[in-house]
Amino acid sequence: LTRLIAPLLLVLLGIGLGGVAVFSIILSFRDTGYTIAAPGETMVTIVKPGAYTLWNETKGMHGGQFLTFPEDLPSGTTIKVLKNPEGTDMPLTKSGSTSFESNGTRRITVGELTFPNPGEYQVSVTGLTEKRYLYLDESKFFRLFFRAMFLGGFGILFFLGGIGWGIFVLV
Repeated sequence: LTRLIAPLLLVLLGIGLGGVAVFSIILSFRDTGYTIAAPGETMVTIVKPGAYTLWNETKGMHGGQFLTFPEDLPSGTTIKVLKNPEGTDMPLTKSGSTSFESNGTRRITVGELTFPNPGEYQVSVTGLTEKRYLYLDESKFFRLFFRAMFLGGFGILFFLGGIGWGIFVLV
């Protein structure tokens, strides 16, 4: 039986890594960003510099009402992001059309931008005739992919390795 301790520990390590991978992926779906009412100006405080995604919210709950909007922003919509108080323009670049749906909220990417420093930023949206909502959040795809592949991959590898080692020891 003492020969099975190492394979069992390897199996447990694999299960633990898999659990951490699943838990961290689930946590990454929490809303940690900023809701931006448009048209208008919204101040956001960026604590963690890096890549962010600006989303067009096409379905969601706002002010106690479930609202739906077209997937595309109307022609003539202008979005500017400025660093306060300097007024430095943060360029918004168009990215591929990605969608996200969770708990009745649907979002479609408008673009990506990078905040080089923490601080106050002003998001200004003009050219809309009806009120709608945008959402600014950290870009999470690569971090999520890395967690799933690294932690989950090693978890599966250790789990299967422990099972194989255990079978080899028993036979």
